[in-house]
Amino acid sequence: MLFPNSEVRMRPIDKVIIGASAMVGGTVVLVTKLGASILILSALFAFWLGLRSDSVAMTQQHFISLGLGMAVFSGFIFKEWSKFKNRKIKFMKALSDNLYFKNLDNNPAFFIP
Repeated sequence: MLFPNSEVRMRPIDKVIIGASAMVGGTVVLVTKLGASILILSALFAFWLGLRSDSVAMTQQHFISLGLGMAVFSGFIFKEWSKFKNRKIKFMKALSDNLYFKNLDNNPAFFIP
């Protein structure tokens, strides 16, 4: 039975599965694809915070690397968000199918004399 004003939520195990795959995938993306971008950004932040005395010379290759890194990171975020939305849609479909097919007042349950 589904009461009015009730909120349907995902199980905690589903959230853990999504979160664990996002963490592992994010770590792989950070280490393999975004290494050059992270090095450039860390050198810039170290110079801006005064931890490094010599300035960072930004060339066109650095900007391209930084742009590609941000594009890869944005693509990863979009992929994980769409996986979450698809799992939520699948969950809601299973719930609606369950409520529809286990309805007590469907066609053969009511006869007119």
